[in-house]
Amino acid sequence: MAAALLLVGAACAADVHLDTTALGFEFDGLGGVSAGTGPRLLIDYEEPARSELLDFLFLPQFGASLQVLKIEIGSDASSGLGAEQSIEPERGHIINNAGYEFWMAEEAKKRNPDIKLIGLAWGFPAWVTADAGNVSAAAAQFLADWVVVAEQNHSLTLDYLGYHNESPWTIADLLALRAELDRRGYGALKLLAGDAPPGPGWQSPDIAQRIQTNASLDTAVAAVGFHYPMSIMPRGVDESWWGAVFALKQKRWASEEYSTFSDSNGARCLGKLFNRNFIDAQFTSTLVWDLLWSTYETLACTGQGLAWAAEPWSGVYGVMDTVWMAAHTTQFTAVGWRYLKGASGGAYLPHPDEAGKYAGSYVALVSNESETADVTVVVETMNSTDAACVYGNGGWVNVTGSSRTLSQRFCLAARACAGRPDLARDGLAAFRTVVHEDDYEADRFVELPRVSLDSSCCFTASLPPNTMTTFSSVKGAKRGRHQ
Repeated sequence: MAAALLLVGAACAADVHLDTTALGFEFDGLGGVSAGTGPRLLIDYEEPARSELLDFLFLPQFGASLQVLKIEIGSDASSGLGAEQSIEPERGHIINNAGYEFWMAEEAKKRNPDIKLIGLAWGFPAWVTADAGNVSAAAAQFLADWVVVAEQNHSLTLDYLGYHNESPWTIADLLALRAELDRRGYGALKLLAGDAPPGPGWQSPDIAQRIQTNASLDTAVAAVGFHYPMSIMPRGVDESWWGAVFALKQKRWASEEYSTFSDSNGARCLGKLFNRNFIDAQFTSTLVWDLLWSTYETLACTGQGLAWAAEPWSGVYGVMDTVWMAAHTTQFTAVGWRYLKGASGGAYLPHPDEAGKYAGSYVALVSNESETADVTVVVETMNSTDAACVYGNGGWVNVTGSSRTLSQRFCLAARACAGRPDLARDGLAAFRTVVHEDDYEADRFVELPRVSLDSSCCFTASLPPNTMTTFSSVKGAKRGRHQ
């Protein structure tokens, strides 16, 4: 029989009503960005350590269980922390096994055949930019050649293709790429545009303006990606800019996010980003840079990512708290799930003691629109002081967290219980991570007693400070372990 979570000294709040009959935005998954030589040393690890770490990143219902992987398209040019090898250093000279990003994608697909793959260039080989009047066509050829190598030599089918990371681009560039992909039979491969921080200072004219004023570009682009959006351009700073972005029909993603040292503060930063990126601006995918830190520790940005593997000679690797921040969503959802509509899909939790302030947030998703759909609710109670992200806390000055445990009642639509008698009988699974510096084994992704649903299809949750908690009808989640 399901048990209610124990409430001790908890602060009560108004019920949160989750209308599971009203579906909103499609969920596009949480993932990682493998780029900038970040995974360089992992390929040199011996077994079983190498496979163990890959399991923690990609194996479903084991660790981070990533649903999306974006990999760098190597160009022989520096991409921040180093250079990744190009498949085409000279026009027409193809190297099928260049670099290690194809290997990383193969390993991800091996563990999760449903993972979504994105390719993005951080630079171009010299031959692409040598002819200033023909860059669009040359870049399109290079990127399409890379897609062909990925498919024909590595059995990798890309879902999305970007253009050039955090760099200028023209409408002609993307239209040339779309035309070249279509010509080669890759009409189903979707384009991701932008991939830069938000605001007109990075892309001028702004991406929204370009898409809105060019019908061909509007048709060609399937998704727009922004880097560190809510930290760099929080809501309220430039609402006219946000209004233009919200008017786009394309999917909206935080296509590079986090970039923070992965200690307990970093984990709390990432936990809140996963929820708040959707609540504030309906970003339906968040991709973590860097996927893992597996390069030399003398480089900048050392220690960032979901895992650490910088000593192939010793075989030592580390699974960071950030892995479990991702697990709270990924182990209980899949790409294609739907956020609930409006405030049912996500909102902030009022602070129990300070009017106008908030103690955390929640998001709610369902697997489909039927009465028998699975449902997942993810709640975070991170405070601003102990969850600082490297690019700042954005507009979250009023989300201060609370020093007290919250008591929060969540109520599902009645048909959720009517269609799922097992929910009334067994309740919901509950998992929690308490993010602090000590007691790793006891507090990371711990399965709690199942949570009972009452006759009104409601459950009451106890939510301590600086925690991530998931309530879900999905079965099989676990904190994976290797001996």
